[in-house]
Amino acid sequence: MKENYLPNVVLWSIFFSAVDAYRVVVFGGSGFLGSRVCKNLVNCGCEVISVSRSGNPPHWASSEKWCSSVEWLAADATPSQGTDPILLSKALGSIDGAVSCIGSIQPRPEWVQLLGLSFDDDALRFEIGSVNENIVSICKSSGASRFVFVSVSFETAKALEGAIEGYLDGKRAGEEAVYKEFGNGALVVAPSLIYGGKRFPTIGKVWRSIVDGPGKLYVACNDA
Repeated sequence: MKENYLPNVVLWSIFFSAVDAYRVVVFGGSGFLGSRVCKNLVNCGCEVISVSRSGNPPHWASSEKWCSSVEWLAADATPSQGTDPILLSKALGSIDGAVSCIGSIQPRPEWVQLLGLSFDDDALRFEIGSVNENIVSICKSSGASRFVFVSVSFETAKALEGAIEGYLDGKRAGEEAVYKEFGNGALVVAPSLIYGGKRFPTIGKVWRSIVDGPGKLYVACNDA
């Protein structure tokens, strides 16, 4: 997936019609995808708040001009364990829209079986589903009228079914919460697998070696 494609889809689909500057909060704004959403929102003239556990911009962006235009807020949206929702809502103030980029796939530290990776489905359902449900509620109480949720494409979901069921269940729970609270003001963006930064750092190299080698013709035919 091209680096700027998804952030631009988010912007054009939701915020392009604003006459005055939108005040937008980006959950997961310090991450690989969220930071690029922040960058594009700033460049479109929005007032941007990033919410993440670290509260810091990513290293790659720290020296860029747009970075100083973002309010970097440290908070944890985990229900019952993180920042009090009322306090977080007050910290956000009145907002016009929100984007949630929360949904990283974190495997267990121990390796098992042939491929080695193992996932805690219950933890993924909570960290993706319950956390995003909490985020939706906070944004609604802060006055947001529009909400963008980054989910996962149908094709990717079918390919990963069974392997990371908790991740997919969490994404579906997030989608339902967004549509329920925001109705026509909701947008679910469903990309395929996103990789980069600290997320699957070797996948890009492996994929590129495939598409530039034996898989080049196959990929070209699918892109045609």
